Amino acid sequence: MKINDDILKHLAKTFDRLEQGAILGVKDGNVNYFHIDDIGNSRSSKDIYTPDCNSLNQILKEWRKDGISFCGMVHSHSTGKTMLSKADTKYAQALCSAFELEDVLMPVIEIGIVKNNYYIYSVDVNGEINTVSTLKQTPLLKKF
Repeated sequence: MKINDDILKHLAKTFDRLEQGAILGVKDGNVNYFHIDDIGNSRSSKDIYTPDCNSLNQILKEWRKDGISFCGMVHSHSTGKTMLSKADTKYAQALCSAFELEDVLMPVIEIGIVKNNYYIYSVDVNGEINTVSTLKQTPLLKKF
């Protein structure tokens, strides 16, 4: 599976607060699809990303019609927290089970003051973390 780096660059520029998230989609071995979860986390702690499963499941249903499969989730962490937490790893394992996947992509976007960095991980069904790519810096989009 090959992830389109432009997707993560876009998300890293777009995410502007802690614990935001997005789902990733793959078609023909290429991760070229994403959907930002605008509703998730609005009802919970700012320190834990809680996806809005109802709206994301609707997106996944539409994706399936177009041959796009779920392959992972991106979410943001605070500065200095670049690794997946134990909770992230357990959630990734649950995603593997729910979607009957060997592994899922779990990129982390580290929210910074001037730049957001992103780190690409995958987690397998047993909870083993594989580092795909580390420290990619992306200047933030300016909001006026």
